[in-house]
This record gives sequence, C-alpha cells and structure tokens, in this order.
Amino acid sequence: MNVIGKEALIIKQIPGISSLRLVTGVDILNDFPKHVHNDCIAGIITAGKRNMTITGSYHSLSAGDIFIINSGEPHSLQSSEGEPHSYRVLIIPDYILKEVAADIYGSSFNIVFTNCIKNDQDSFLRLNELLNILDDPDSLFESESVLFSFLEFLVRYHSVRGFPAEENKRNNSVKLAAEYINENFRDHITLDDLSGVTGVSPFHLNRTFTEETGISPHAYQIQRRIEFSKRLLLEGFSISYVSAESGFTDQSHYTRFFKKITGTTPGRFVMYNI
Repeated sequence: MNVIGKEALIIKQIPGISSLRLVTGVDILNDFPKHVHNDCIAGIITAGKRNMTITGSYHSLSAGDIFIINSGEPHSLQSSEGEPHSYRVLIIPDYILKEVAADIYGSSFNIVFTNCIKNDQDSFLRLNELLNILDDPDSLFESESVLFSFLEFLVRYHSVRGFPAEENKRNNSVKLAAEYINENFRDHITLDDLSGVTGVSPFHLNRTFTEETGISPHAYQIQRRIEFSKRLLLEGFSISYVSAESGFTDQSHYTRFFKKITGTTPGRFVMYNI
C-alpha cells in the first residue's frame, strides 16, 4: 500500500495463523500512555526515533533497532523530539511462543525477552525478512516455516530467561476484577461494582490492580474498548455505530481515546484498513 502524508495505522491478519497480526505505523507522532498487551510484541523502527519506558528502564530507539514487549509488561511510548516515526510490529499470541518453548526446552516454559536489541544487524534482517514474507506470503506453508524459524532464533538468543510455567500468582481480587471488566467493558463500571465482585474495598482494589497490572482499572477498561472497536471498524461498521457499541458516551469521546491509544484517528484507521 502506498501511504502518503499524515499518519497511518495498518493492521493485517496473517491468513491461516490464528491471532497473528502485522501492524504498520507510518509517520506516527503521539505519546502513548502506559498500557499492557495480552500478547508478545516484536517490532522494528523503520524511520525516525521512538522512546520507550518499560519495566523501569528507558530506551531510545532508532531506525534499525528491535523492540520486544512481553505479554503483560506495562510500558509507555513517546515520539522523539516532536518528530514522527514509523514502525512495523508482529503481534505474537502466547500459545505460539509456548509451543516453541516446549519444543526447545522439552516442557512448557514462560519466555521473557530482552526489551531492546540495538546494533544487531543479523537479528534486524531476520525480523525484517519475516515481516516482509508475512506481509505478502506465497503460501501458509512459507509463513509458518519462516515464523517458527525466527521464533526459535529469538528464544535461543534473545530470551532473558526461560523458566517452568507456574500458576498465575496474581492477587485473586485483581484476577476477578480483570475478568469482570473483560466481560462487561462496554458497560458503565464503577469501583463499587468491582468491590462487590471481589469483596475488597474500592481503594484497596484500585491500588492492588494498578500495582499488579501497571495500569488502573479504568485504563484497562478503555484498552479493552479500543481493541474491541478496532475489530468492529475492520468489519466495516460506521464510526458512529462502533463508538456507541464499544461503550463510549459519544463519538468525540471515542475519537479522543482512539487517537491517544493508537496514534491515529478512527477515520484514518478506516481509510487504510477497509
């Protein structure tokens, strides 16, 4: 696709591989608030510079650098020096990484990757080649072969640690609250609602949820709404319909949050994805 001028955010589902998505951001000028992803994100900077704060560390990324965001890691992103940047990322479902880890280590392992890979031309070329093939594959066979070869390389050479998968140790009240938000994110939710579900005080729940997830319950709800709304937009529904169906009070409210979280407006998102 030939993208000219103002920012564009392009999402491509990889045919035949469930939940694997390729995301291209072009001329993005936006500061993304702290948020989390439920899947692993592996990406490259293709133009400009981007700053990333993750797990208490600050990274300045430039064209040719790789960044990896592990599932559930709170992070924020900023454009550098008020200039736009461009990037390509692969959203990798956790189930795929678990398959790779199980094959390499002989059992199910949690894999944690280093967040920033700089001055590593071999790794960059490998990831860039994978992104190019997934963007225009000859066949599903080719996509799967190149994907799993790259993930094996990533696990072997860029995982910080591989350790046996354990039961989720997250506070039970936080798990209950997250599950409730996941099921009711389109509705009006209050801390009192979550308090009733979890049996702990609104203040305590707000504090523990933020401590364990890195974001507030409200920010978590907004993220769920925006992700849901992107799926509806990709299915061809109007912005006004999507705004209401996703739980926003009005279209301007929806547009403001969409821009804040994705770096572009719903209208421009539709322009490059429909």
